[in-house]
Amino acid sequence: MDKNEIPWIMQNRRRFDRKAVDLSACIGDPRWQRSDFEVITVLDISIGGIRFTVPKSAKLKIQKDNDTDKFVIIFRLPNHCWPIKVQISPQWVREFAEDAQIGATIEKPDYYAYTALQKYVM
Repeated sequence: MDKNEIPWIMQNRRRFDRKAVDLSACIGDPRWQRSDFEVITVLDISIGGIRFTVPKSAKLKIQKDNDTDKFVIIFRLPNHCWPIKVQISPQWVREFAEDAQIGATIEKPDYYAYTALQKYVM
């Protein structure tokens, strides 16, 4: 299976259409200072979820099946002036040689983030 291919089991559970992207973003624990955030790459995005890669060298460790983990992702959508900040909850992790791919749900986005995502993916 290609590392950018989403497992078919995950595809069947989707509630929202996803849009493939290649965006640079920052991720971190909500309690961290912004200077401690890690750089990641967002692979696809929807109103309700996000899939991204984290390099193996990152200090951020996202555990499989940990319902209490919450992270903040900050990114900028193309043709959008301001950065978007959302809180996520990881749902699955797939590890590869150089990086790990994570699929996560977006937790209660604010009105600004929700409308920006809605305009972008539709």
